[in-house]
Formats: sequence, structure tokens, C-alpha cells
Amino acid sequence: MRRAFNIKSVDKMKFSKYIIFKTFVLYILVLCLGCFSVLIFVRGLRAKSEHEYVYSNKDNIDYKVYLKDNDFFGEEYLPKGGKYIASLIDKIDINFIHSMNSEDIVSGSSNYYVTVTMEAREKGKEVIIWSKEETILEKNNYSFKYKDNFSISPNVSINYDKYNSIMNQFKETYGVNIDATLVVTLHTTTNINHKMRKEDIVDNSVATINIPLIDQTIDISMDYKDVDTKTNTIVYYNKPFIHYVLVVCGVILFIYYLYLSYGILALMFDVYNNRDRYKNRISKIFANYDQVIVKVDKLPNISGKSVLNVKTFDDLLDAQNELREPILYNEIVSKQESRFLIVKDDRAFMYKIKYTDFS
Repeated sequence: MRRAFNIKSVDKMKFSKYIIFKTFVLYILVLCLGCFSVLIFVRGLRAKSEHEYVYSNKDNIDYKVYLKDNDFFGEEYLPKGGKYIASLIDKIDINFIHSMNSEDIVSGSSNYYVTVTMEAREKGKEVIIWSKEETILEKNNYSFKYKDNFSISPNVSINYDKYNSIMNQFKETYGVNIDATLVVTLHTTTNINHKMRKEDIVDNSVATINIPLIDQTIDISMDYKDVDTKTNTIVYYNKPFIHYVLVVCGVILFIYYLYLSYGILALMFDVYNNRDRYKNRISKIFANYDQVIVKVDKLPNISGKSVLNVKTFDDLLDAQNELREPILYNEIVSKQESRFLIVKDDRAFMYKIKYTDFS
């Protein structure tokens, strides 16, 4: 397994191999760590959790069939759920009941109105060949505040003879065999204002009752897809809060990022600063002692000779004055290490300068 790059494990002399590329890559990785720490911190301050808001609508329809004066029925009206003789019907009173239940306390408003639609279909078929709609209850508004439930119960009265006569006239005028229906519909639009949502929740509901026309007996039916059926609607909303774990982790990572950045930048500064001192030292030596120094492409082989490594350039000058030999100079590693050498018979005197000597 490849060994991970570790600044401490790299010898100062060898670090120059990493100074351009690998140090740049390392700092990019550290910079990514810094960006990641900031991202975590911001996410911690703007954390959002998913919640559910559940509410339900319920629509019921009740009606009474009022009768004309007759010799057979003593009742003023007949209740919901029977069969009725069309010619005895005077009017039909319909009571819509629309209710809403909420898990939370909410405010809002509900707009509602009632329409009737006369529909004529070809006998035994579903295709509508003629229809006409009119509003019998204009739009009303109901407001509610800080409630978890509410209900509205609009009432309408249907003049059965009126719509039955129109359909009979249509049938006789065009000589078509038809099925006719009067569709009575409650339209409800509710705007729910939840404290945790910026926008209102808009709920649309429709409750329908179908009254047959032009038949001798009628059987009133309701659309049970929308009526007397409880429908749960789930609305998701985001509740902002501070996620302290993410905030703390973001702060810790950012501090660690600053620590690593400081270490890398300080080391880079130290390297370049030491190189400047190294260059100045070499320049000063040549400025003062150029007459006794000879630059060579390659130092002679001193293996087998007695080599004395002197600690200062002055010590090397003392040896040069004694031996009367030129000082040979070669830069072993560009901008990093130089060597000064005096060779005399089987003896050699060497002075080394490295940029790391100036740390």
C-alpha cells in the first residue's frame, strides 16, 4: 500500500522535490477541507427537517323531496334514499355538509358556491349531446382562525318542475330519445395558512348529487368518489433549526484547516526564505574571494583520500593559504547545496553549504 504524504517524514533536503507540485496538491486538499468545513457550518445554521402536516376533508349530502298536494301521500316530504314519483315532486331541498379536520391549529378561509348542470345524453350512452350550467348559490366566504376543524353547510332548493320541463321541451323539439340528469355540485376551495409554511395550502373539493329528469320515477344518486369519503392529504414542510452537531463539527474542521494551512504556508515561507539566505551567502563568498575560487562542472573524485569537512569558509581559507591550491566550487543541487573543495595529494578539505543550514 502506498505510503501517505507526511510533511514530518520528508527530510528537509528532499522536500524540494515536493515544493512545486505535491505541496500545491496538498494545499488544494487542505483548501477543500476548509470549504467543506464552511459548508457543514452553514448547513448546521440552516438545517431543515421534514415534517408532515395531515388534514382531511369530508363531504356529506342530505336532502328532502317535498311533494305536491296529492290524495295518496300524507307526508310533506320524503326522506333521503328512496324512489320518487316524478310527477309528485314539488322541490328538492339539498343540504351539503363540508368539514375539515387538521392535526395542527391553522387559520384560513373557504370559498364555496353551488351550480346545477342539465345534461342530455343519447339513450343508453355516456356522450353528452347538450348541457347547460347555472349558479344557484353565489360564492360565499367562510374564514376560520386558530382552529383544528371547521364545517360549512350550504342549503339549496331545487325547483324540480322547472328543470324537468326544460328537458321535456328539448326532447320534444328535437325528437331525440335521451337520458337526462340534473347535476347539483358544491364547489369548495379552502386556503390553509400553516405557521411553518410561507405559502398557503390550497385544497379544492367537489361534492355532487345526480337527479334524474324526464323519468316517471327517479332514484337520486350521489357521487361517492367525493361524497362521504374521508381523504387524507399529506403536505410536507421544512422547519428550520440549528443543528449544533454540524455547527460544532464545522468549527472544529475549520480550525484544523487553519492549522494545516498555517503549517504548510510557514514551511513554504521558511524554504524560500532559507533559499534567499543561501543565495546571499554564496554571492558574498564569490564577491570577496573570487580570485581563489574556480567553478567546475564536476568535483574530482576524492574517494581514497583523507577528507576533512571544515565547519566554516574561513577554515577553508586557512587551508588554501597553507596549501596554495585553488578552491574548487560546484553547486551540487541547484539553489539548495554547494560544495567548496581543496585537493592536495592524498588530502582533501571540503566546505558544504545547504539552504537548510539557515533554518
